[in-house]
Amino acid sequence: MKKTSLFALGALVCLALPAMAEEPGMNAEAMAAWQEMMTPGPHHEHMAKMAGDWTVHSKMMMDPSAPPMETDGTAHMEMEANGLFLRETVHSPMMGMPWEGHGVFGFDKGLNKHVAIWYDSFGSMIMNFEGGCTDNCGQVTLVSDYTDPMTNQPAQMKIVSSMTDADHMTNKMYSVADGKDTMMGEILYTRKK
Repeated sequence: MKKTSLFALGALVCLALPAMAEEPGMNAEAMAAWQEMMTPGPHHEHMAKMAGDWTVHSKMMMDPSAPPMETDGTAHMEMEANGLFLRETVHSPMMGMPWEGHGVFGFDKGLNKHVAIWYDSFGSMIMNFEGGCTDNCGQVTLVSDYTDPMTNQPAQMKIVSSMTDADHMTNKMYSVADGKDTMMGEILYTRKK
């Protein structure tokens, strides 16, 4: 069913492109720009290296005076939409309950920024992130301005993702307040073999 739907969508796009090219304002230059925007680039190629199945070990710092809460789970990542976006699904227990999180990560060529959304089973909000990368995209830093569900006040979160090698990644989460980063958690990813 999924392959049939993808084929049908692809066929519709292929049929629509020639018709759109004839639309007023859609000249060869505009078509070339559109083609460029829909073609994966180096940032997307880096994200594709993360596709696969992973075990995850999470450390969450709920109270600075107490040891971190540690859990183990799994993550599945796959590229979508012609290799432009990486979708992640994580399953792990959290505070004695099942927890599920979903993220979509991309590189917006128009903004020249890494972008992401995140949502999980512990809240009804969707977090939006933007950021950049260093070290040939070996490290991606994303920032989200959101409303803290505990305080109902504006807050900021930063995630620093590092891929140390083909089989290991780390996500570090920070609360950002008054120009200071406070670590909230760390997730260690190991690729399943």
